[in-house]
Amino acid sequence: MKININYYWGAVVKIVADTALIFIAVYLSACIISEDLIAYNKSLITLSTLTALVQIPIFYFLKCYSEISKYFELRNVFSIFFGILINFIILFLLSMVATDETKVVFRYMSFANLFLFSFIFFFSAVFFRILLKSFQNFKNLLPNNNLESCAIYGAGSSGVSLLNSIKISKSYNVKYFIDDDVSKIGRTISGLKIHASQILESRKEIPSTVFLSIPSASSFKARIIKEKILKLNIKLINIDLGDSLFKKKILTSTLPADNKLS
Repeated sequence: MKININYYWGAVVKIVADTALIFIAVYLSACIISEDLIAYNKSLITLSTLTALVQIPIFYFLKCYSEISKYFELRNVFSIFFGILINFIILFLLSMVATDETKVVFRYMSFANLFLFSFIFFFSAVFFRILLKSFQNFKNLLPNNNLESCAIYGAGSSGVSLLNSIKISKSYNVKYFIDDDVSKIGRTISGLKIHASQILESRKEIPSTVFLSIPSASSFKARIIKEKILKLNIKLINIDLGDSLFKKKILTSTLPADNKLS
């Protein structure tokens, strides 16, 4: 349940920020086109509200508010751009069919207004997400030396969920992620770098515990990974996501690997 709360809290922050940015972008575009500072009248408020009611569901459908979006990269920027483009088309079509009663609202919705609004909102939305990600990364870079260090083996959605749980419980100091997917190595999740498994063998930044969180791996692959970690005398905690995220099987490193992995 805590993970869901954390997920929805992150989405709410982005939705509130996007709504505020929409109101600001609508006003700025109106002022720039009018070449004058104008009062924030009822027409602008109505237009801003309408724009938000169209834009926010589009972003939600395109998963722009998904907490599982681990890497803020080019594909995330394209999602924002595509969502704003859809919003631009819908609002432009609405302005074309506006009746005499509604034209007072759509007077700030000319092609130039919509283009300028889309330009301002796009860059402000991207910039906000960069700031939010940077803030999260900065928080995760602050070490807590009083906690036991650990690494998470598995940089997928399960690993991210585990990271969120550890953050909430404040039970471990997560050093980094480990993954065998070469396309993920070198990237970061919430400020934590993804390394290849060789980092454990290099004896650099060795954590006291490794959480194994790869439910999609075959039993054969999981066994190989477990044997490799246990031979390095590192405590291994296997997260059984099939039953519960917090149901763990602790494998100590005091016995030979063959006796521990039945």
